[in-house]
Amino acid sequence: MSVIRTLARARDGASAIMLAAAAALVTVMPAHAAGSSMPWEAPLQSILESIQGPVAKIIAVMIIIATGL
Repeated sequence: MSVIRTLARARDGASAIMLAAAAALVTVMPAHAAGSSMPWEAPLQSILESIQGPVAKIIAVMIIIATGL
């Protein structure tokens, strides 16, 4: 009889742990996606929007990285 009670308590504890882990994962995902923007993102994005074509954008990004802007 005591073995059955012990197993029932262990199952309830495991359920509580799984519920807590699921709640933690659900709350962590939106926080990860809402990261802060870096100070150089806005100027870089405006430069990239003014340049047309994928090759030109790649070259512009390489120049920006090389010059340290």
